[in-house]
Amino acid sequence: MIEIRNLSKTFGPLVAVNDVSFVVKRGEVLGFLGPNGAGKSTTMKMLAGFLPPSGGSAHICGIDVGHHNLPAALNHKACGYSTNAVSTAYYYREVIACVVHRLAFIIGNNKLV
Repeated sequence: MIEIRNLSKTFGPLVAVNDVSFVVKRGEVLGFLGPNGAGKSTTMKMLAGFLPPSGGSAHICGIDVGHHNLPAALNHKACGYSTNAVSTAYYYREVIACVVHRLAFIIGNNKLV
């Protein structure tokens, strides 16, 4: 359902995400842990389509989120962006769920969710 291969993000000389790869299959739960500044938020922003990757790929349900204009397709009333640390754990789950639901709608496949 989620596949990230060699995902990278640079901001000028700063390497925020360096060659991250993982797969999350339907029904699996993934803990995404690391110290501050490790690139967790940047990775989630790329996966959600809010930030383009510098390299690699991120797929949700087989759709490359780096090559689709997902933020324009998302219903921003249903999916919000929050920087509040209290809501961070909920934010990622909600954004990924929203992206998956919107992709299912876009491609007309309700079996994805």
